[in-house]
Amino acid sequence: MTLPDTLFTAGETHGRALRPENELLAHSQDVGWRSLHAAIFREAPLHVTESALDHPFIIYHITHPCEVTRKIEGARREQGLLGPRNICVTPPGTITEWEHQGHPEILQVYLRRSLYEAAVSELYGCDASAAEIVPRFGIVDPLLEQLAKAQQLRGSTVPA
Repeated sequence: MTLPDTLFTAGETHGRALRPENELLAHSQDVGWRSLHAAIFREAPLHVTESALDHPFIIYHITHPCEVTRKIEGARREQGLLGPRNICVTPPGTITEWEHQGHPEILQVYLRRSLYEAAVSELYGCDASAAEIVPRFGIVDPLLEQLAKAQQLRGSTVPA
């Protein structure tokens, strides 16, 4: 599997980490990652509808529990108190409405679509169109948690 030649920049994400009302703590543009974009930030209260992107992403809640609502177009509204260790998985190609009134510290990780497709092909020997990323809201998943923690950016200098 070959890595893309260009950095995975915030411009390829929904840009939440760079909103002026949020406090950016770290992001992968500082370390030159090409296969994923990750950012740790404290998020201000939010009510936004985000457009469909080509990349799947996860949100890993680090601190400051708050009531979060997510509505993926065509699916039912989900709501819950999300705090440390809770993860939300959002598939590519989804229009999503988010709302919360808290100030959670989160890690948001976008996986470049081409990397996802290559991994599905390599691991399962099938075309990525045969695989589905299922939306998840507020789950605790030890494997995803370890993968998210491995991407925490403080002190990291290894390109992904």
